[in-house]
Amino acid sequence: MLSKKHFLKTFMISCLILISIFTFNSFNKDNSAQAATKQIIRINYVPNYGIAVWDNYDNGHVTGQYLANNSRWVVIKTVKDAEGNTWYDLGNNQWIMAKYTVDESSVSQAANDAETEAKNWIAWRESRGSYTARNGQCIGKYQLLAAYLHGDFSPRNQELVANNYVYGRYGSWVNAKQFWINHGWY
Repeated sequence: MLSKKHFLKTFMISCLILISIFTFNSFNKDNSAQAATKQIIRINYVPNYGIAVWDNYDNGHVTGQYLANNSRWVVIKTVKDAEGNTWYDLGNNQWIMAKYTVDESSVSQAANDAETEAKNWIAWRESRGSYTARNGQCIGKYQLLAAYLHGDFSPRNQELVANNYVYGRYGSWVNAKQFWINHGWY
């Protein structure tokens, strides 16, 4: 027969387990947002025009920024809104509708290797790979203008902003490297 003390301990442990399971499940609910794994998209819109950037996918407002047709961007997160539209988070409260893009994430391994090599090559020449490097108004591993980083000099933000800058301006790190070779900067 169980004593009151033993029964109470067993009851408390059972409660803690149930609370833990409930808490774990509630934190892991996705609410239709999914983290993207190195998803690269290309804007697929009318030539010489761009698509609007929004500050939020849910009742957001147009920021005044437009992404040019054929420019490439790294997706941070994918979300479906209440109407079933897919939205991409590009970081820093920059959202675009997926229907105006083409997913280019399925590039070949050779292309990925070339992109990685070119990115590392630029980082080495710009800062010797240091996220804390500074040169006038340029900061970090890729020597980006401080204004581009919006006060967030974290390695994660430097990577995000550098990718978006390079894909938006050059289309690829390989093209940015070639530009750097020809001009001594990118």
